[in-house]
Amino acid sequence: MDNKKSDIWRGEWWLPCEDNVQPLKIAGTLTYTENEKPQLELLLNSNTNPIFHVLMGMQPVIFGEDLTGEKYTVFNVYILYITSSSVVLRAEYFVKGAHIKSLDDKCILRATVNYPNLKQWVLYKRLFLEETDEETKLTIKNNPPAGMLSAEIEEGVTWNLRSQLQCNPSESEWHIFQDTVFGIRSTQLLSVNDILRHASEFSQFFSVAMLSKQAPTHIFLWIEDKTETNVKLLFKQEPSAGGFFWHKLIRYDKLSGRLPSMMQQWHSSYNKIAPICTYLINSLESKSNFSAPDFLIVEQAVEGYFKRFHNKVKTSNGKDRTKLPDELQEMLNYFASVEKIKSLQIDLDVLTQTRDHYTHLIPDGEKPKAIKDMNELYGITQNLKLLLICCILDYLGLPSDEINECFKNSVNMDLYI
Repeated sequence: MDNKKSDIWRGEWWLPCEDNVQPLKIAGTLTYTENEKPQLELLLNSNTNPIFHVLMGMQPVIFGEDLTGEKYTVFNVYILYITSSSVVLRAEYFVKGAHIKSLDDKCILRATVNYPNLKQWVLYKRLFLEETDEETKLTIKNNPPAGMLSAEIEEGVTWNLRSQLQCNPSESEWHIFQDTVFGIRSTQLLSVNDILRHASEFSQFFSVAMLSKQAPTHIFLWIEDKTETNVKLLFKQEPSAGGFFWHKLIRYDKLSGRLPSMMQQWHSSYNKIAPICTYLINSLESKSNFSAPDFLIVEQAVEGYFKRFHNKVKTSNGKDRTKLPDELQEMLNYFASVEKIKSLQIDLDVLTQTRDHYTHLIPDGEKPKAIKDMNELYGITQNLKLLLICCILDYLGLPSDEINECFKNSVNMDLYI
């Protein structure tokens, strides 16, 4: 049974045009369903037929408005299918509450991004319960606590974690919901693309911190400098990994003072670290069958990290290393004071021949030491994964003693990865 929730908006829709030109408006309905791209159905009639010749290509933006005057914008729209009475389009993004000229239009003051599991990483407590035999006392702090995370990741742009509290009391029952949201604030106006870029960067950082894929559900935009906003950005939601929260790699309660500098470092070279972290997060997803490509994803990420961040910079005597055994030995030496790395037993010759065998699909026998047994290959992949996690923590600026603490505080991580 399909239990996905859908929201529907009805109104008139049109292509943007010059201010002195009257647009051709078409009645239609936009439907947004969880985990799916927004879908816009426009009704056909004799007056609207000419516009569909224009819609045959990708349309960067379409405006809409309902009977109450609420404004809508859909971005990157293309035809999905045509019926006898309507044309159905699919959009990449839907903005409820504003007309925005393009994804690059600098019109946004700030934004907040919702994640289903962010409160599992950090929750700024505002609810306090005291119980005695005589009474139960509930205290609700109206104002957010001091000391919430704020990091200026580049000049004029700040990331922050904000406490959110919703309280809906009535005579018969109270509904109280406490959450944590990710905020983006800038001294200069931002575009939708800017907001999406920052959300993507933080999503990767949060995924590393939780050692599992974490993705946003909704984004709220402030076009005007008001406390409340009715502007929401909707998109196809990616699933976030649930459960296993005791496997947090970067514990907020242990490293909150270090997080601003870690986020600044993360942002400074994000384009270089992002592919490597994507490989790591993908390797953590639960799979029914392990295979050689799963090994290659992790091996390539480790090798890529060495070439991008370690070679000539952190190698002994600043020497250039180009061969895999030398690269891995340098990294094992570099992390020798990390307890998890000390215990690793990796035959570098076997690992190299295994990498060559599966990367180049070399016939059996030409690399005699290559691992063929999948259980054994899985084991060496787990070892490489530990080394890759060390690399990313080192990139974030953590010394060996703090890397040891991250592993120590992430209970049963060996079983998880």
